[in-house]
Amino acid sequence: MFEQSILTSDINDWVYFLSFSRLNRVREASGGGRKNKQADQKDAEAFIQRAKDYREEAGKVKETVSKLVESFESGTLGHEKNTEILEELMDIAPENLIMIGKAAFYHAGKGEPKKVVALADRYFSLPSRETGLSLSLGLLKGESLALAGEKAAAEEYLNGFYKSIRDPFYRAVIKHLLENTSEDLLIRLAEKKPEKLVTLHTALGLWAEAENHPERAAHHYREALGTYLDTWNEYSLALERLTELRKARN
Repeated sequence: MFEQSILTSDINDWVYFLSFSRLNRVREASGGGRKNKQADQKDAEAFIQRAKDYREEAGKVKETVSKLVESFESGTLGHEKNTEILEELMDIAPENLIMIGKAAFYHAGKGEPKKVVALADRYFSLPSRETGLSLSLGLLKGESLALAGEKAAAEEYLNGFYKSIRDPFYRAVIKHLLENTSEDLLIRLAEKKPEKLVTLHTALGLWAEAENHPERAAHHYREALGTYLDTWNEYSLALERLTELRKARN
């Protein structure tokens, strides 16, 4: 158990050092009763070398990822280069759900709904539980289907997603999209909380775009930006879509 923790935990993770300490204590406690201490020592040395190699490799990977993320977040690169970076990051960590979610929101901002759907499917093909990211990505997939011109598929998917989740706010947003319930009610449900408002207005903005109402979409994106949650995926998406709508108008 401790060996597995050492080989899978982050190189700066407390779990790494704690597991190494406990593994040494276990070996010291059990070593006296073993007949072949020389073989036991050889196994220990081999494992320590494996752990050392892991740390060196993990350190290189961490440095590479850090540089790629820094380049992506700089805002100075074009769409093609940003896409290459996201693909490289997902190749390095194919089961990193946060990375897949980041890529999905990026492509949503760029108006590429089919890529979003593919990324959402990739996300949900991996083991996951109900989290803020899974909820937002599930909602985004439904909206992206609608933006891709597949309104019936979008409604069918959102209906199934509604039944599969427990979060009351996301369920209310989805119900509004499917049944056109009161928008004012949704805003009251958001309770003036920025994290709920940015989620709500981004969702309403995308749905308005899917229904070919660019002015209404722009209004919701502006409302999303008014939350000032500039580290959120939804905020970045709203900013990018508002920029694209302004370009289309001019």
